[in-house]
Amino acid sequence: MTDMDATHRDEIGTMTDVDATQRHPTGHLTLGTVLVVVGTWIFLQNLGVNLPGLEEMWPVLPCLAGAALLVSFFTGKGHGPGRVFLGTSGLLVGLFFFAFTLGPLEWWEMEVYWPAYPVIGGVAFLATWVAGRCRESSLLVPAALNAVAGVVGFSFTLGWLEMRVLPVIETGWPLVLIAIGLLIVFRGFVPKRTA
Repeated sequence: MTDMDATHRDEIGTMTDVDATQRHPTGHLTLGTVLVVVGTWIFLQNLGVNLPGLEEMWPVLPCLAGAALLVSFFTGKGHGPGRVFLGTSGLLVGLFFFAFTLGPLEWWEMEVYWPAYPVIGGVAFLATWVAGRCRESSLLVPAALNAVAGVVGFSFTLGWLEMRVLPVIETGWPLVLIAIGLLIVFRGFVPKRTA
């Protein structure tokens, strides 16, 4: 064996060792958790324990996917705070669906509770902003727009508009102008970053 072959073999071995230490355990954690949960659920059903069926428990899938993305970000294995958006969205959508599959809500009531989707989007944008150490102020715009869309949607579907929201809007709308003005002033004092 030549020195060049030995060097090449050592480089390959080193690359394999580095790759093995840099693997992300999130996929293994997610798969392992899913197998443990499914196995336990089937085992308990085989023992005669009365558990909810798959038609009630399917929202666990977006919950687990969202939780896996959040874990991968917070353990430093994820790439950028974009995973926080998807993780938060998946987790909250799964929990929202559990309110329908396990109660107290019924699926026909989705026409009333649909504004939860923009609220979830707003929370996900806000979580992404926080995960990015509050540096990307542009994320606050979709967070606020989604939150407002959800509140306005709930105002219509739950009848809040006439009782609570309309009087607040009539007297409080200038606060939006104040908030925009403060944001503009604040941005004027923050130094701009160079690439």
